[in-house]
Amino acid sequence: QILVATGPTTAIWKTSGSGTGTINVASSNISNPYRCRVYASAGQTIASTTYTRINYNTETFDTNNNYNNTTYRYTAEIAGMYSINAQLHYGGVLTANQRYHIAIYKNGTIYSENINQNGTLADFLGVNISDNIVLAVSDYIEFYTYLTGGSSRSTYVDSAHANANIHLIAPTTATAITVSIAGSSGTINPTILNVSNLYSERAYKI
Repeated sequence: QILVATGPTTAIWKTSGSGTGTINVASSNISNPYRCRVYASAGQTIASTTYTRINYNTETFDTNNNYNNTTYRYTAEIAGMYSINAQLHYGGVLTANQRYHIAIYKNGTIYSENINQNGTLADFLGVNISDNIVLAVSDYIEFYTYLTGGSSRSTYVDSAHANANIHLIAPTTATAITVSIAGSSGTINPTILNVSNLYSERAYKI
């Protein structure tokens, strides 16, 4: 028997022959442990014209312990497509027309970046980024920020304004799971045929 599709409380399975059947599955038996949310509980002083790693040092949750809050790095344990989001806010009096960057780094190299610029003097400015990234086993993610011109700036500190989250959307290889059959004490160990989402793409301008 192979699992060919899942829903919140059901699993669609197929025998080695033709036809399909439906097994009711407790939602607690289908889970994705590869997710985390982290934030900065201590401020940083960011120097101008230098990419500086963002120290998201506190975990709201990290269900599989893939984030290291001393190296500020998320390491993929399984290959797949991951949703990655981050934001950072700057406080204090900001220089007019200064640009503020936030970037996702994959394996020590910039992968995706967003830029915000304040047109006039301001005392608060935020920048955020979101991307879907395919990671192999042991690939790692970090977050960096950058200022163009002006003097160094201090980051805002709290869970709401300086945070990042990462979660696995779909693995790129088959993954075995165990589910309970409703009304029975037995279990079934189906092989997932393909849990990746084929309907996705990423494009950029050259």
